[in-house]
Amino acid sequence: MTFRVTFGQKYRTQSHPYYGHPDGWVEVVAENIMVAESKVKQRYGHKYSCIYSPDSDLYPTEEFYPKGLIERII
Repeated sequence: MTFRVTFGQKYRTQSHPYYGHPDGWVEVVAENIMVAESKVKQRYGHKYSCIYSPDSDLYPTEEFYPKGLIERII
């Protein structure tokens, strides 16, 4: 599965330590949400907002995240 991770609005005015941005997302390839969360925390610590599964109605798209894909974690 490919999960998508978003970042908080505070990073619109503050630099994100790992280049996250509130107008983009990171894709995480993982078997389930628990594995995805573990991978995200290894890469970003707690400096992210949400993790979305592909079946979520809120799954990030370019419509609301115009920067699109920032990074892919496999």
